[in-house]
Amino acid sequence: LARPLVSWHAIVPFTFRILSKPSDPGISSKFLPAEPGIQQGASRRSHVPLFVASHNAEVRRATCYIPVEFLSVTSVNEFPGVRLLPVDDPQMPRPTPGFSLEKPTGCVAAVEVEGTSLAKMAERARDRVRFLLRAVRIAESGRVHHFQLRFRIGIGYAFDDRLQGWNRRSDDAYELTPTEQGVKELFGHPALSLPMSGRSDIEEKAALAMDWMERACLTGDNLIAMLYRFFALEALLGDKSEGLKAHGLAFREMMLSHIVEGGFRHPNATFFYYDQIRSVAVHGGQVPDVPKDAATQFEWAVRDALCNYLALARQQGLSRRGKLLKFLDQHPDKPKLLTWIRDYGGPDWNKFLEGEMPAAAADGASPEAGNHGGPA
Repeated sequence: LARPLVSWHAIVPFTFRILSKPSDPGISSKFLPAEPGIQQGASRRSHVPLFVASHNAEVRRATCYIPVEFLSVTSVNEFPGVRLLPVDDPQMPRPTPGFSLEKPTGCVAAVEVEGTSLAKMAERARDRVRFLLRAVRIAESGRVHHFQLRFRIGIGYAFDDRLQGWNRRSDDAYELTPTEQGVKELFGHPALSLPMSGRSDIEEKAALAMDWMERACLTGDNLIAMLYRFFALEALLGDKSEGLKAHGLAFREMMLSHIVEGGFRHPNATFFYYDQIRSVAVHGGQVPDVPKDAATQFEWAVRDALCNYLALARQQGLSRRGKLLKFLDQHPDKPKLLTWIRDYGGPDWNKFLEGEMPAAAADGASPEAGNHGGPA
């Protein structure tokens, strides 16, 4: 990401249980295994020749052929960096199950690439084809039906009849067969308790959040999935009137988990993902790639927030979302959680704390150390 997260603490002086924490990013190099054939503690001078020898490879230049589905051409079409060929073009590599030229493949993109790794060369070729197809979609969008703009790259690629490969789609589906016990457990999940109609305000917002969460499950793009899950979390805990939306959202998620589960995740995860991904994307900035582990961790956080949101509403007999947010914002434990953030949240919370933290709590000592649970 554009900015590293603050350091995480394995043990923190706070009486509330921490549900999970990321692993410490700072690991001393003396605990890392050496490169094969390189002794630990060897000089920089001895490393270089061995490293170069073990990684040296001849740069090759080749044409990478990538099937394109639902886009047909009848002759060779030249675009910058990419040629679109008919599937019966004489220079086409021999088809295989992975490199299929059958429908829905309508044409094949040929891209000149160079490098030392065929897999990385193929991925660079795919990136170039994706860029072209994106531009074609935009250019054609005002002239054809949008159903005709859903062409896509196939799963295979080939450099010749021998050098071929394929990748699964990121949105591939796998069959699920719930067990009898699994079906029984489903009925205990809060999501199954929402009625189809006649819902309260809290249930309406939960249903909206579930809609966004479902969309996140069905996309294979980690960035889109994270944005959808933020929309879900904001449907549950967001406040449009707040100036510091990231802070308020992260703090309410923290408070909600503390009340219902007796512990919480470090709020910096939600805060920084909002600040560096959600906010940047919504306001037209260049968003970095979202790592799979970050997307997975946030998925767990939002799913827990939905369950805790419905659980708290039932416990307190609340039907209006505004009253639930007020309950979180005015909870008696708020000063303690704010003190914890002051001690362990980092300087990005300072402005939020100035407006939220009572003077007595700001000047007071941190709560004493207590027992802390392991990662959930």
